[in-house]
Amino acid sequence: MKFNPRNGLSFSSLPSSILIYGDYTLNKNAKLRQIIKENSSLGGLTIKDIDAAEITNGSINLMSLLSTTDMFQGPQLVVIRHATDKICQELTDDLFEHATFFIVVSDSYLGPSAKLRQLYEKNEQLLAVPCYDLTVAEISHASNTYFKAHQKSINPNLLKQLSLFLIESPHTIESELKKIITATKDEGEITAEAVKGILSSTKSEDVKEFVEAYLNKDFKSIKQLMGTDASSLIALLRTLCGALLKLHSLKCYLDEGMSFEAACKALRPPPFFKEKDLLKNQISLWHSDDLGAAIEKTKTLEIDIKKNAPGSLEKVAVQLSAILNQEAFSTIRL
Repeated sequence: MKFNPRNGLSFSSLPSSILIYGDYTLNKNAKLRQIIKENSSLGGLTIKDIDAAEITNGSINLMSLLSTTDMFQGPQLVVIRHATDKICQELTDDLFEHATFFIVVSDSYLGPSAKLRQLYEKNEQLLAVPCYDLTVAEISHASNTYFKAHQKSINPNLLKQLSLFLIESPHTIESELKKIITATKDEGEITAEAVKGILSSTKSEDVKEFVEAYLNKDFKSIKQLMGTDASSLIALLRTLCGALLKLHSLKCYLDEGMSFEAACKALRPPPFFKEKDLLKNQISLWHSDDLGAAIEKTKTLEIDIKKNAPGSLEKVAVQLSAILNQEAFSTIRL
């Protein structure tokens, strides 16, 4: 069945299994922790992470795994990671009826036609929990929780500024928070100095122009706006990825049959009125699969730059070229 936020994740009787899916790792991990915390029957269980590929390739028998107790580790909660539609053939009615409760986690947004999502939404004994479109409030809460876990406090206004920046690139949240913890070392409070480098990586207007040109596939403008140093390029890529994720969510809502207005209202945060015409034009230029590919590629570009390997910036230009399918970009010198 579909997840209803009003019902929460506390159950008088657990579903046979829960699917957690979406683009944001931090949000998915938070949902997993919430499920364990709010259901006393799961308290004290040892989490056993299994890669879905080990099940689909026959290395692990899922029924056997879920029907036996490890004599050394005791009762376990099995969490199947990196799940795709391929695992559906292993998720049988017999398994759900006889196996112990388990959780399946997918790395990406699953469209309404995805077999794994359909399996969990159509069966009343199962539950599908989506994790996408983080809000500033959710990022603030997750960040504050992370800081508290490391015995650190942060000023509410500074936390809000940080969250407003991080919402543009949710996939970098965890790595950015780790960097802040490292920067503060033995200090008990997160200071403005610790987040200064993150919040002022590049000029916001330059980023805005670049992202708008990229989503509009305005190749001439993109070449003119390309940064020349790694720190500026990192900030550009983070914001670009956030914008691509937003456009991908909008496209998915439209694919589900929503009207454009309803889809815009479902986005978090929803676009301003003056942005809607721009979004309508951009959505007509991109297919869902292309957006998904662009998102995955941009996520790897920052890593390439940080490695600082020879030719890394040129490699970024080539990969950006591949995303837009424009060979002209391969000749850009950053």
